[in-house]
Amino acid sequence: MKNRILYFDYLRVFSILAVIILHIAAQNWYTVNYQTFEWKIFNLLDSMMRWAVPVFVMISGALFLEREIDIKKLYGKNILRLITAFIFWSVIYAVIKGGTKGEIVANAIIGHFHMWFIPMIIGVYILTPILKEIVKNKKIMIYFVFSMIAFEFVIPQLCWILNDIGGDKIQLLSVAFLKILNKTNLSNFAGYTSYFVIGYWLNQMDLNKKHRHIIYALGILGMLFTMGMTYGMAVMEGAPTEMYYEYISLNVLLESISVFIFVKYNAEKWGKINKLVFFLSECSFGVYLIHVLVLEQFKNTLQINTLSFNPLLSIPLLVAVIFIISLGMVMIIKKIPILNKYII
Repeated sequence: MKNRILYFDYLRVFSILAVIILHIAAQNWYTVNYQTFEWKIFNLLDSMMRWAVPVFVMISGALFLEREIDIKKLYGKNILRLITAFIFWSVIYAVIKGGTKGEIVANAIIGHFHMWFIPMIIGVYILTPILKEIVKNKKIMIYFVFSMIAFEFVIPQLCWILNDIGGDKIQLLSVAFLKILNKTNLSNFAGYTSYFVIGYWLNQMDLNKKHRHIIYALGILGMLFTMGMTYGMAVMEGAPTEMYYEYISLNVLLESISVFIFVKYNAEKWGKINKLVFFLSECSFGVYLIHVLVLEQFKNTLQINTLSFNPLLSIPLLVAVIFIISLGMVMIIKKIPILNKYII
């Protein structure tokens, strides 16, 4: 335990809880009217928790880019574990979903909706030896981070906003500019790799209280922007749209950095629950893989979801129950040799 970085464990636990909240809040996000109290609660929670997946990527970047990269170990341990977990749980989800043999095989190859994270992080891991060379030179690292933020987060989002609120001529120009930007293919090397490198950089930084407060304020503004623009677009379109929920957006980036920094500078104060957090952190990947299985059984088999009663009660109760059941399943699997190394 002495080699552990305490705040990473807290971030993992907070992130997996945030992921569960996201998926529960999203259950009926499309099916209820955006003017209802229920939808507004869903939008509030979704907007508050958008940082969950980016923070997972940032933790990985901080850990992997800190140490020397052994490519054999990278593929033989880290990537192999992700591949075996993906295959195992994809097959489980595909079989439960059912369909023709062809549909089951196709669904097993594609993976369940929440498992997109695994191929994505494998892709980032494959780039890790290259990213390691980038962070060795601070000037190059800063150039990489800010250029990727500019061309993948800031400029595209400005185009989205202009397209959404501008007149016909502005919309025409913003769409044209986006098409040109897409032709640069920077998105193939930006996005989640940016979060990966930012996680490393933030872990290395020593920020004073003033700078931290500025970051927290920007994070809150990012969350309010996410919530406000999502509601505004629902009003304009007459139906909910997820555009401003995108992980690769400036508002979510600001939220993610804010949460990362807040936990980094406050985790030491929460020492009384460290042992519990260490344990939950070790189970977080398994809970990520399993929780949707439990969630869908509640919805499809038991007919219990966020609309079963007031969402102010249904959501926290569902989060608690689904987390506890998923955790119990992970604890059982951890006791099974071989499986405990390769599927959770």
